Amino acid sequence: MAPQMKGLMQFISDVRSSKNAAEENTQIHSELINIQNHFKDKNLSSYQKQKYACKLIYICLNSQKKDNVVNLDFGLPHCCSMIESESLSERNIGYLALQLIYASQLENLSEFNLFSHLERNLDSHQEDKVALALHFLAGVYYDELFTTNELAKIIELLLQLIRASNSSVLVKKKSSLALLKILRDSSESVKVHERFIPRILSLLDTDNIGLMISLCSLVQQISKHRPKACIPAIPVLIQKLDQLIEQKDIESDYLYNGFPSPWLIVKIMRLLETLVSDNFEQVDQLQIEHLNRLVKDSIALVITLFDKNDKNANPQFKNSILAVLFQSISLGSCLDSSLQSISVAFDALGGLLRSSEVNTRYLVLDSMIKIIRNNPASNIYIEKETSKYIDQFFQFLYDRDTSVRKKSTEAIFLSTNSNNIVMIVKKLFEYLPRCDYTLRPDLILKISILLEKYSTDATWYVQQNLKLVFLSGNYLKDEVWERVVQITINNEDIQLTTARLVLDYLKQKEFPETMLKIAAVVFGDYHRYLVQVQSPLAHEKELLSLLYHKYFYCSVQTRAMLLTCFMKLFIAYEDLRPRILDIIEKETCSIDSEIQQRSVEYLQLSKPHNHALLAILLQENPPFTLKSKLYSIPNIEKPPVPPPSRKRMLTSNWEEGYYRLINYNQGIFFENSLIKILFKCEKDRHILSCQLIFINQAPTDITGFTVSIDNEATKNFSVQNLLLPDSVIPLGKRSVHKFQVTVKKPFVTSPLIHISFMCGTLTSLTFKLPTCLLKCLHPQALSSLDEYSFRWNQIAGLQYGEYATDVKVKHRLSRESLLRILERIGVSLIDSFDPNIVLGAGILNTEASNYGVLLRLELDPSDALAFKLIIRCTGDNISHILVTTLADLFNHGV
Repeated sequence: MAPQMKGLMQFISDVRSSKNAAEENTQIHSELINIQNHFKDKNLSSYQKQKYACKLIYICLNSQKKDNVVNLDFGLPHCCSMIESESLSERNIGYLALQLIYASQLENLSEFNLFSHLERNLDSHQEDKVALALHFLAGVYYDELFTTNELAKIIELLLQLIRASNSSVLVKKKSSLALLKILRDSSESVKVHERFIPRILSLLDTDNIGLMISLCSLVQQISKHRPKACIPAIPVLIQKLDQLIEQKDIESDYLYNGFPSPWLIVKIMRLLETLVSDNFEQVDQLQIEHLNRLVKDSIALVITLFDKNDKNANPQFKNSILAVLFQSISLGSCLDSSLQSISVAFDALGGLLRSSEVNTRYLVLDSMIKIIRNNPASNIYIEKETSKYIDQFFQFLYDRDTSVRKKSTEAIFLSTNSNNIVMIVKKLFEYLPRCDYTLRPDLILKISILLEKYSTDATWYVQQNLKLVFLSGNYLKDEVWERVVQITINNEDIQLTTARLVLDYLKQKEFPETMLKIAAVVFGDYHRYLVQVQSPLAHEKELLSLLYHKYFYCSVQTRAMLLTCFMKLFIAYEDLRPRILDIIEKETCSIDSEIQQRSVEYLQLSKPHNHALLAILLQENPPFTLKSKLYSIPNIEKPPVPPPSRKRMLTSNWEEGYYRLINYNQGIFFENSLIKILFKCEKDRHILSCQLIFINQAPTDITGFTVSIDNEATKNFSVQNLLLPDSVIPLGKRSVHKFQVTVKKPFVTSPLIHISFMCGTLTSLTFKLPTCLLKCLHPQALSSLDEYSFRWNQIAGLQYGEYATDVKVKHRLSRESLLRILERIGVSLIDSFDPNIVLGAGILNTEASNYGVLLRLELDPSDALAFKLIIRCTGDNISHILVTTLADLFNHGV
C-alpha cells in the first residue's frame, strides 16, 4: 500500500528535509489546509481517503514526538466515515487515525459524538468490523468518553457480544477485555449491570483456554465490587483447575515446556483465593477439600518439574512454574491451617530458600510471610515450622540484596512469639549497628512493637527499651521513649532500676538526645532514689552537671524538658539553687520564644513567696491510663518507592559557569562556538532579579530559540518571566531574557534552565541556574567577638542547627582570598584574633522567615589546601545546605 501513496511519501520526504522547525511547521500547516480542502469533496475515492488519513496519522505522530500538539479535530468526521466503510483497509486506517487523535487531544474532543459510529459497528454482523471497534474501545476508553446513557448502551452491546452464541471466540475475548477496561475506569457500572454477572459467570465453562484467560481477568475485576455475586463461579473454576493440573484434554498449544498453561492456573487460583477468603463460610466443604487436594497436587507437580529441570530449564520456564508454586501456597494458606498443610507449604518453600537467584529468595520469603500472616502468631503449627527457618532468616539479614534483607526482617518480626522473644531481641540488637540506614527506622519500630507485645516483666522491658534508645540514635520514634516513661511512672518497683540505668547511660561519652529526654523525666521525679543518704548512687551536683553538659547541644523541645527537670531539682536541693537560677536567667534572653517564655515564668516562680505554688505545679507525674500508640502506627512495611522520573542530562562543563556566578553576581555563564551566555543577578532580600544575555557567535542566524525554566522544588520558590528572548537571534546580535526568582522557603536544588535552538542542526543546552539559596545571604554586622560567641552558643541548642565538613581544595587559597570570597557571597567578617580562624555572620532572607547564620573557618597550618568549614543557623537543616554549597564552591577551584 505504502509505495502506491506517492503523495504521502513525498509529504514525509518534504517534512524530513526541512532545514529548521519553522520550515517544518510551514510544510505541515500547508498540508493541513490542503487536507481540509479535499475533505470538503464528498466524492473522494477510497484511495484518497486513506492517503489523507495516513497524512493525518504522520502529522499526529510527528507532533507527539516533538511535544507540539496540532489541532486535528477537523479530521474526525472523515475518519468516522472511514470506520463504517466496507473496505477492511479503509476501516483499519480510519480506526488507527481515530485512536491517535483521541490519545493526543482528549481535551479538544469532548463535544464530538463518537457513540453512534461505534454503536453501529458493534452491532454489525461482520466480525472484522466488531473486532476493530472493540480494539479501539479498549485502547482509548476513559471515564468521560460517553454520557451515562451512552455508556450503558455500550456495556449492553458488549455483554450481548460476550453472551451471543453466534459470536466467535475472538470477538468474545476482545469484548471481555474491552468491558474489563470500562469497569476499571467506571466501577459504578458493575452495580448498574449486576444482573448480567450470572451470564458472564456461565461463560467460564468453556473449553477455549484463551477465552478463559480473558474471562478470569473480567470476573476478578467484578469480584472486587460484588464478591458474593461471583460465588457460583467457584465450582466451575475448581473443575477447570482440576483439568489443568491433571492435564486432561489440554491442547498442545497451551503446554509450556510440558506444563499446562501456567498463566491460566495462576489467574484461576488468584480468583479462587479472592472468592474463598471473602466467603469461606458459604463455600461447600467438599469443594474446599477438592481445592485443597488440587493445591497439594500443584505444589508436588511444580517441585518435581523444578528438581528435574533445575540446571537445564530456561529462566522464563522457572519463573512461570515458581509463579504457580507461590500462588498455590498463597491459596492453600487461606484454605487450611492444619499442621500437614502448613508443613507441606514450608517444606516446598524451604527447599528454594537457598537459591542462588535473588528474585527466588525474595519471593520465597514473601510467600512464607503470607502464610504466617494468614495464621495467628500463636498457632502452634506456625511456631513449629518457623522455628526451623529462624536461623536462615537471620542469615538473610546480611544478604547482599536490600529487598531480601527487608523481607527477612519482616519474616523475623512475624515469627516472634513469647517463647523466642529474648533470643530474637538479642540477635536483633547485635544486628542493629550494622543495619542499613534506610532499613534502620523500620527495624527499630519492629523491635519496639515486639518488646511491647511479648514482654511480661516490666524490668526487662525497660532495660531492653533503654538499650534500644541508646543504640538507635536519632532514628527512634517518640512513641517508643514515651512508652518507657509511661511504664516507669506506672510501676513503682522499677523506678529505681530505670533511674540507675539512665544514669549509667548518661555517663557514657556519647549518647542520643532521646536519652536526655528520658533523663529529664526520670531524674526530675525520681532523683531521690539516686541521691540517697545511706548509699548514694550519685550526688545532686553530678546529676545537674550530667544534664547541663549537653544542654546547649539539644533541640528546643529537649531543652524545655530539661528546664522543667532543673526546677524540680531546684525545689529538692537548696545548694543547687544559685546555679540553676543562673541557667534560667541566661535563657530569659534566648532566641527561641518557647524557651524564653518558660524561663521568665520559672524565674518568677523561683522567688521565695512562690515556692509553695512551684511545688504544686511541679509535682511528680501521675500514673498514665493511656494505651500504647505503637500498634496504631500505620504502614510498618513502607510502600514501594515509585521509579525515579527521567531527567534531562546537564550540558558538559556546566559547573565552571555555575560556580563562577555563585561567587560573582555577573559574568560569563557559558560559551561555545555557537553562543555566548552572560548572567547578571541583583539581590533584594529574598528576591533575585536576573538577566541572561544570549550572544550569537555562530556563522549564521540562530532560529527557533526557546528558553524554559523548571525545578522540582517549585513550592519553595517561584520564577516569573519578565522578558522572554527573541525566537531569532541574527548573526553577531544579542537577545535578553529577564526573570525574577522569589525564594519562599529554603531549598536544596537550584532551578534548571533548558535552551534549544536551530543553527544548522537542533542544539539543546541544560544548565543549573546560579540562583541557589546562598544568593539570599546578606551581611549581618556584629559588634564584637563576645556577641558572636554568645550567639554561637545560643544556636548550638538547635537539633539540626549545625553542620560541618572538611574541605580539601585543588589549588591553594590564601587567607585573604577566602575572606574576599566570603564577603562576596554575603558574609560579614569578625576579627577572631587568630590567623587560623575566620569568623563571619549573615542573615538568610526568605519570604517565609529570616534566619541567622554564623560561619567558622578553621585553617590547617600544616596543609594549605585543607580547612574545616562549620556553619550554625537558626533554621533546621539550612546549615547543611549552605555548607554543601560552599564546599562545592571551594572544591571547584573558585
